[in-house]
Amino acid sequence: MKHLKGLLLGAAVVLTIGQGQAQQTEIHTHPYEAYDRARVLFDKGQFVQAKNQFTKVIESSPEPHSEIRIDAEYYHAICALELQQRNSEHEVEEFVRAHPASPRVDEITWHTANHYFGRRKYNDAIDWYERLDPRILARAERPEYHFKLGYSYFMREKFEESKPHLLEAVESKSEYRSSAIYYYGHIAYSEGKTASALEYFESLRGDPNFGPIVPYYITQIYYDLESWEELATSGESLLASATEKRAPEVARLIGEAHYHLGEYEVALPYLQRYREEGPRMKDEDYYQLGYTYYRTESYDEAIGAFNKIVDARDSLAQNAYFHLADCYLKKDQKSEALNAFESVAKLNFNPDLTETARFNVAKLSYEVGNPYQNPGRELQAFIDDYPESEYFEEASTYLVNAYLTTKDYGRALESLERLGPRNRQLQSAYQKIAFNRGIEFFNNRMWQNAINLFSKSLRYPIDRTMEAESYYWMAEGYFQQKRYDEARVAYTDFRVTPGATTSPLFNRSRYGLGYVYFQSKDYNNAATQFRKFVDEANNENERLIHDAQLRIGDSYFVTKGYFTANRFYEAAAATAGPDVDYAYFQAALCQGLLGNNQARINQLQSLIQEQSESQYIDDALYALGKSYMQSEQNDLAVQTFQRVLDDYPDSYYGRKSLMNQGLIHYNIGANEAALIKLREVVDRYPNSPEANEAISVAEKIYIDLGNIEAYADWVKGLDFTNITDAELDSLSFDAAYLKYTQGDCNKTLPALNQYLQKYPSGIFHLDVHYYRAQCRYRVDDLSGALEDYEFLAMAKKNKYSEESLLQSSYLYFSRKNWEMALERYAVLERQAAYPENRRTAVIGLMRTNFKLEKSEQSVQYANRVLRMDKLDVDLEQEAHIILAKSAIKSGDREVAQREFLWVEDKAANVFRAEAKYYLAELEFDAGNYEESQKRIFDLLQNMPSYQFWGNKALILLARNYWKLDDLYQANFTLDQILQRSNNDEILAEAQRWKEAIVRAQERQIEEKQRIVIDTLQIEMPDDMEEQENEE
Repeated sequence: MKHLKGLLLGAAVVLTIGQGQAQQTEIHTHPYEAYDRARVLFDKGQFVQAKNQFTKVIESSPEPHSEIRIDAEYYHAICALELQQRNSEHEVEEFVRAHPASPRVDEITWHTANHYFGRRKYNDAIDWYERLDPRILARAERPEYHFKLGYSYFMREKFEESKPHLLEAVESKSEYRSSAIYYYGHIAYSEGKTASALEYFESLRGDPNFGPIVPYYITQIYYDLESWEELATSGESLLASATEKRAPEVARLIGEAHYHLGEYEVALPYLQRYREEGPRMKDEDYYQLGYTYYRTESYDEAIGAFNKIVDARDSLAQNAYFHLADCYLKKDQKSEALNAFESVAKLNFNPDLTETARFNVAKLSYEVGNPYQNPGRELQAFIDDYPESEYFEEASTYLVNAYLTTKDYGRALESLERLGPRNRQLQSAYQKIAFNRGIEFFNNRMWQNAINLFSKSLRYPIDRTMEAESYYWMAEGYFQQKRYDEARVAYTDFRVTPGATTSPLFNRSRYGLGYVYFQSKDYNNAATQFRKFVDEANNENERLIHDAQLRIGDSYFVTKGYFTANRFYEAAAATAGPDVDYAYFQAALCQGLLGNNQARINQLQSLIQEQSESQYIDDALYALGKSYMQSEQNDLAVQTFQRVLDDYPDSYYGRKSLMNQGLIHYNIGANEAALIKLREVVDRYPNSPEANEAISVAEKIYIDLGNIEAYADWVKGLDFTNITDAELDSLSFDAAYLKYTQGDCNKTLPALNQYLQKYPSGIFHLDVHYYRAQCRYRVDDLSGALEDYEFLAMAKKNKYSEESLLQSSYLYFSRKNWEMALERYAVLERQAAYPENRRTAVIGLMRTNFKLEKSEQSVQYANRVLRMDKLDVDLEQEAHIILAKSAIKSGDREVAQREFLWVEDKAANVFRAEAKYYLAELEFDAGNYEESQKRIFDLLQNMPSYQFWGNKALILLARNYWKLDDLYQANFTLDQILQRSNNDEILAEAQRWKEAIVRAQERQIEEKQRIVIDTLQIEMPDDMEEQENEE
């Protein structure tokens, strides 16, 4: 198109000719002068003033189609566009409509199109450019037209329409050529024509505007084309000039190029730079970095990168977890490797990797233990699923060994039973596993479960000694259940089994048989077995020998073989065992029954003097008093009975001693003194048999004294006896008691209830409350039983007081009423006459104080328990556990650790598992995470049957991993618990920690945006924008 100044020259020629041909009036020459002034203003860019002048020209030119009028309207519209006035577009449209034949139409169309282009209103620009025929434009203007129209289509993402116009500009030699190449290259790239795009971008390398930009895209194209060598070379030069913002992304591309070329040492610093300076990394980035570390044998760093790939479920994740597992193996962290291989095995994008991972899961489960799955089951499943695997033979060998070495006997047995022991090797494993599972149940006092497992062990009697010992432990289980006939049969089976003679339990079985007969009241056979046990004892536990001698003595004592009984009691006393006081006491009784009263007295005196802390002192004192009484040493008898009353006022022998004092006075004719003692018996021990006997003896004394009225007045004041109703009372009690002795509590209870309704304070009402408590307990009416025991415990001192306190304490404890249990155990401790009950009270006080979180009192009673003689192993361990846990609550880590270490060393049951867990937790709390992990793995590997503590340990393991920044292992471990556990407490704790880890991760993640090269939204160079805005 011709420029505006050419047209202006024509206008000036016309003006000259007009002035030379004729004279015009002023009014006729006025529009031309105004027009000239407007043009001057227009050329200076003073569009407001120019527009006003053009308005005057228009108004002073009445002919609408005159050339000056058309030119004035044209410039007027152009001024409106330049001023961006609201009606400018309408004015242009009106001009085109009014003067369609004017040569000014093409000019205003071109100007308007450029106007919209400059304002980036590309849809409008396209509309106006399309109205033009580029052929009418000057040759030099055509590249501009094609570029701007092509660019406008480009910005509207109409690439097909854009391409032919940009191509026209590309093929020109105009100033728009470089820009056209740039955008045409973009379209080629977006269409996947990377080679073509590369050619276009390469041609711009030296361009002043695009030269600094295109290397980024060239590099990206090399990346897309996987031209790694070119990418590495191109990237190096680009990195040298890259901005701080773009440098990390360029470093990533260079690193990835060397990564694909297998040049891992070279790739590493670039990938590290991207991690340190770049935006948030994706799983692909972590994989490449991790694999690069892996190939450069930087296994710790590789682990750190791989374990950032969490919760992925694609082929990249499967490869990442596989290499992560191998890194752990290289570091000899087999438990962590096991978890990683499990993740690989759950994915099947690469079947070869899945197979290899499955084998490694099974193998590592065998080697280090698997807290989630039985190793034997893993190995068997692998063999079933991959019968043609190259690992088949190796897996089969591991399977056999796994059943023998794993200590998760329960799951191992379940797996073996499902698969069936197919050969002798597996049958041998079955025998041992079932046997050891039985021992586990036995140690945890689960007698019937233990018996069932020992019975299973007998299915495959390959090891004859183990076969024999299965019978032995079955017998022990039956004995604990008081199934004495079955226990006798099992002990006998043990002794006749060929493997029994080589077992260290062979002679011990006689001890067990002795107790079976003893509890069955077959004292002759009991004595025989115990004597054989003692005679054949060889390196046996001295405590058992001592106990056997006592039971021999008891057996002869009950069958009135007092001479022989005395011999064995004396032998037991000589062994200085824990029950030497009992031996002394029983020997004294034998002397008395043999008529050796003085020997009896001497023996009792020795016991009292030498065993002053014995539980039999009150028994011995009472027996000594009776001995003095029999030998008519009445003063000594009275003194001895008084000592019982003074030292043991609440003892069972207290009321008997007081009664005997009364009888001694009565027998020597000291009636007044006798009455004092007898009335004291009635006052202190009402409702007791001694009280009734005292009333009967007192009646005789009052008759002898001739003072019947005093007797009657005394008896009337007693609320527990009714002389007139006594016979009916006794008959009613006898009827109820007869039913009680028959053992049918459902029939007994109505009779007992009837008695108490008729005689609530009858002679036998205490007995009836006791029998009813016993029956209610047997029929599982624990509330009713507790009611009766409470009545007896709270009544005045009676023969049932102590046992009732014992039972009510137990019932309150079993119902988790810790406060009442604590109160009753405290009373029992103060009042118990029997040392065994006092011992039970102290144990109960230890437990209830611990349940009530009274740490100081718990420690006090736990220490008292530990000072007890003949302490049960389980109870000793429990006391140490309580000491340890109390120390944790009080913040004494040193004591807690010492006590838990003791339990870990001594226990072989659930207490050991619990101790191992708390020792691991103590290490965790101290920040010793690796030591904590070692302890956890020890628990998981060596005590897998205790699933509660195993799961607690796994949660602690996840917390360790979290602290060590191993998020993969932390999440994996918690996920396994959530998928496999059915314990609500465990599930809740695992979920709580899972959520805590997620929240922590979210807080730590920086919201950084990856620099993404967007090939469709690239701004034009600044100088190009300025050029366009000038049009």
